Amino acid sequence: MIDQTNQAPLSIAIVTYGDVQRLQHFTAAYHAARAYTKSNVTVIANGVTDEYHNALSSLIDGVARSTLVRLSSNLGSQGGFERAMHEAYASNPGSPCLLLDDDNVVTGESIDLALSDLHTLGPLNVIAFAKRRRSASGMTDPPAKLPRSTFLNFDLGSAVMRRLRTLVDVPSQAPTSLVPVHYAPYGGLLLSADSLKTLLTVSAPTYVVYEDDIFLTSALVDRGYSVWYSGRSHVEDLTEVWHDPAGKKAGRLKTLALGAPGFRSFYYVRNRAHFEKHHWRTGRARYKTNKVLVLAYITLMAFRAGNFKQWSFLIKAISAGERSRLGVDPSYPLP
Repeated sequence: MIDQTNQAPLSIAIVTYGDVQRLQHFTAAYHAARAYTKSNVTVIANGVTDEYHNALSSLIDGVARSTLVRLSSNLGSQGGFERAMHEAYASNPGSPCLLLDDDNVVTGESIDLALSDLHTLGPLNVIAFAKRRRSASGMTDPPAKLPRSTFLNFDLGSAVMRRLRTLVDVPSQAPTSLVPVHYAPYGGLLLSADSLKTLLTVSAPTYVVYEDDIFLTSALVDRGYSVWYSGRSHVEDLTEVWHDPAGKKAGRLKTLALGAPGFRSFYYVRNRAHFEKHHWRTGRARYKTNKVLVLAYITLMAFRAGNFKQWSFLIKAISAGERSRLGVDPSYPLP
């Protein structure tokens, strides 16, 4: 039986990895989470170096309402957050859980607003915090509202509508309240106690990194839950610039086509191809249209630049995903 006498109203779980170079951002994220005194904070050290683990231990060990769990190897975001959810449920089984990346800084005001929204909506709901980046002058990310049957996150109908909005100069504004979405990332995801318990029973494909959070949150929607993007609760993302196409949104396909092979690009393309073919596709014609257009665009851009190696790399990653060749790829081990 679980001892519930020391339960807090909220569990906060932070997943970190790598080496001591991540300590500065993690420290900011950890202290912000600790500042919310109505929470227990669990830190998952996902295959970190000994030096980084020692630094984490010095910061966390012996601190009230804080727990450090070290994984012997890097299990990717999928394994790290899966362990985080198990630890949160074991220590606080009847409480909601807020998942954070190690560069996400959250305020108590945002947490209180999200908990209030979650209480109003009920147990079959999940809140996805907006992201604010310093490099974006405080702008929030728009919610993901792409329809089914996309290919590498592209949909022709949606692209046409975005273009028409641009031509008629319709401003795009971030929502200031709750907007229903199909799925959401781990960082800034507030799970109700009920949804947390359900996620622990979901059998997910072994994506390792990238799209595992998209699969799990879309699985919640398929099971009758609702995922809400909150325009008034936010986390600050301290990573100001992604140096890899897997982290970009604007011009992602072009960046992929002109880039170079790498583990981030491989897992993003492979996993997205798998998710869209095997879990997100509902209309074959729409899916095939989007796929043909994406492949034609990638081929054109890569060949114009003479980037034949990257084109071959992308085709192999897509093929691996469509054929369900998942797990850690020997050619692209995790750092």
